[in-house]
Amino acid sequence: MPGLQLIHGDAVDYLKQAEPYDVIYSIHGFGYIDPHRLLPALSFAIKHEMAQLLNLNA
Repeated sequence: MPGLQLIHGDAVDYLKQAEPYDVIYSIHGFGYIDPHRLLPALSFAIKHEMAQLLNLNA
């Protein structure tokens, strides 16, 4: 798929240094990360004018 980039690593560490995203999508992943670490990282990692966040927990 053109433009698809898969990252394997610590989500919080990656989001702190990544360029802002239009959309952040997680399948059953956010529940395993301390929200005190994750939510601040997400707030900086997503373009505020495009704020879209999807978390699917099965």
